Parts: sequence; structure tokens; C-alpha cells
Amino acid sequence: MELKPQKMKRKHFNDEEKIFHRYLKSAKEGNADGQNKLGYCYLLGIGTTKDDENAFRWYIKSAEEGNSGGQYSLANCYFYGIDTTKDEKKALRWYLKSS
Repeated sequence: MELKPQKMKRKHFNDEEKIFHRYLKSAKEGNADGQNKLGYCYLLGIGTTKDDENAFRWYIKSAEEGNSGGQYSLANCYFYGIDTTKDEKKALRWYLKSS
């Protein structure tokens, strides 16, 4: 009789995954700083799969809540064309709001 390996459910997360899940919880609760940091995790693939669309979406939420970090991150998205069309006017507007 041949034994086949069973798929085990993963119970342990690495540090990056723990950070991602903390920011996800915070962001979903409406915390603007958590929303910005979650966007950063998505942008760089920290604890999750890299996802520019989700990064941009969370940066918008954070920026609209008045978070200066979120405003700066959103400005970068417009300036560099991260999941949006490059738009220097929008970038400048958000850079100014962030300062």
C-alpha cells in the first residue's frame, strides 16, 4: 500500500503575512493609516501577491480620509501611472494635499 502525502492546512504565517493581515483588518475597520499601509503591502507584494489595482484602491480610500501618507502614495500612482493613467495635474494636487 502506497501512502500519499496529505495536504496540510497552513497554521503558521510568516511575519510579512501577519503584518498584511493586521493592516487588512485595520483598513476594513476604516483606519486611514491602515488603508495606506495595506496599499503599500499590495504595491510591493508584502505578505500577499503584488496587486497594483488593490494598492491604488486602498490609497484612494486613505487619501480621501485625509491621511497624508495615503495622499502622497496616491500622488505617486498618478505620477508614475500605477494602475491608472499618468496624470501630472492630479499627482501635483495630491502631492500638495499631502504636505
